[in-house]
Amino acid sequence: MDVQRIINLGFALAAPIPQVVRESPRWREIEKKLKAAGWYDSQEPPLKKVQDLLEDKNGFTKEWDRGARMAYIATEIEGQKQFVLSYIEPRGIREKLNYVKERGLGGAMFWELGADYDNSLVAQIAEELFMV
Repeated sequence: MDVQRIINLGFALAAPIPQVVRESPRWREIEKKLKAAGWYDSQEPPLKKVQDLLEDKNGFTKEWDRGARMAYIATEIEGQKQFVLSYIEPRGIREKLNYVKERGLGGAMFWELGADYDNSLVAQIAEELFMV
């Protein structure tokens, strides 16, 4: 949901923002492709799995959602691009924190610090918030 729309609905700038997740009607086909790529066999942290197995590999492509300011993985099934998953990476952190600072919002978060296997997300947060 667009942040400006949420603000227009009367949410305070520091209030948590609700998220909406939709499952693809083609999930069974997507799941087969993920399995073939080794997604379910890998024990790597989620961000590393995305980078190693899905970013422009194994029939998947890394895409950028300008509105959400984040990366996502897509795949093609029967000639149609299908959303697979979204994820945060340093560029997304930078863009989201700039958005937060520009609008004077109350903060930001990302899900699962343990997925930051190489500290790239924490490093980007530190650079954006604490470095001058």
